[in-house]
Amino acid sequence: MAKKIVIEDQKEIEILENEVSLTSVNSLIKERLLQESRRLALLHEYDRSIVKLQITKEKHLEICISKKGRQLADQLEAIIESPKDENSNELGLVIRDACDLYLWLFYEGFKEQISGLPHLSALFYNDTQYFSHLFLFHFPDPIHTHTVLDWQTRASHVLDRQITKQKQEILTILGEGDMDISVLRKLSDQALMKISHVSRTLLTVLDKAVFEAIYSEMVYGLVNWVWVFVMGLTEISTEECAALESWWTSITALDSSNSSLDDPRIKELFMKLHKYQDILSMSLLQFTNSHRKGLFEGILTPRELVNIIDAMYKDSPSKRALITEISMDFE
Repeated sequence: MAKKIVIEDQKEIEILENEVSLTSVNSLIKERLLQESRRLALLHEYDRSIVKLQITKEKHLEICISKKGRQLADQLEAIIESPKDENSNELGLVIRDACDLYLWLFYEGFKEQISGLPHLSALFYNDTQYFSHLFLFHFPDPIHTHTVLDWQTRASHVLDRQITKQKQEILTILGEGDMDISVLRKLSDQALMKISHVSRTLLTVLDKAVFEAIYSEMVYGLVNWVWVFVMGLTEISTEECAALESWWTSITALDSSNSSLDDPRIKELFMKLHKYQDILSMSLLQFTNSHRKGLFEGILTPRELVNIIDAMYKDSPSKRALITEISMDFE
């Protein structure tokens, strides 16, 4: 049966409610839960609350969900745990409809806010995970799997879009085109501040593993941009070497200060940046000796080495000979 709900901004949302044939489940319970689901889902309430997620009868995990989600969850738990003679399948359908309505209206009613606020997108994601687990823990019938999968797919898309949005905003800060190193250093510092702000917001809400995946994506976007910029340099003055060395210190501090960066892509880039930082203070002779000792092997590719030599050292027979020697390793 289709119904329409009018939200505060007068936007009409059409919802479909499953018809449940009630025999022993009190229809008043269903109606009250659906009313509460509507009311709570459409509340302009962005606060969070810590709840325990029941894994087994003895084991619980803490998860951060929205305060309004906590209020609905408490009511659902009270009904589920209360003494009853009702058919479990029918009660499961009632609980499912209440969760489904809450999550759908939360999403549809706050699309813009969820898109714009990392904090709210994370709360919506966690609310979905919590209600999915709560429902399947008490009603593990396989017939509900598809519904729960739909909830989780929507929540994952919300979080994925938030990650993409944050990465794009970071790249927008960094900009495009030819700029000198001092300007780029300031832009990268702004990008670092952006990453730090978003990280602090999400860290208080998301599960550690989920947070680390998002944090890694943002850091990779920044560090990869830095490396692409460096490889595009055609000439580096002595002053620019000093500026690059200072810049590298701020960028590579991410590596030493955060043990959660286990993304192999980021580890590889940090190894390149650390090695590049060492090279900035080398003479051509020192660079040649280091190359022949294999100190760059497995870290910098032959093409990257040639790019660095071209940008850092003045033209000379020694430079040309070294480039020729390294170029023999090109695939």
